Amino acid sequence: MARSRVDRRASGQAKRVTPRKDKHTLLNPNAELRTGEKYLEIFLVLLLFGFGVYHSILYFGHQVVPHFDFCCFANLGNQLLSFEMPQSFKRVPLVGIFQVLLGKIIGVSAPDFFGVWLLNYLLH
Repeated sequence: MARSRVDRRASGQAKRVTPRKDKHTLLNPNAELRTGEKYLEIFLVLLLFGFGVYHSILYFGHQVVPHFDFCCFANLGNQLLSFEMPQSFKRVPLVGIFQVLLGKIIGVSAPDFFGVWLLNYLLH
C-alpha cells in the first residue's frame, strides 16, 4: 500500500493527498487483476515448455522395443474376452483386456498391435 503524501500549504495546515493512480488503473479497475493473470499465463507456458524440454532430453535417442510378453498379454486378453478359461494367470489380465478392447475399437488390420500403441499413448 502506498503512503499518502502530505501537502503543506501556506496557511500551515496539512492537507492529505491521496496517492496518484495510474491512468491505466483509473480507466480499468481490473487492470491489476489482468496483469496477474497475464503473468500466470506466461508462467504456465514457460512451465509447459520446460517440461517439454525435459522430456526431449530424457528420451533423446530412445528406441521403442516391444515387451517380450506382448503375445502372451494379447492371448490372455483374447481368451478372457471370449469367455474361455486362460491356461495361466502369470500375466496381468487387465493389460491384455485393455489392449484387445482398444484394438477392436480402432478397427485396424492388426488390432492387438495398435491397441498396445494406443494404450501406451493413453498411459504415458
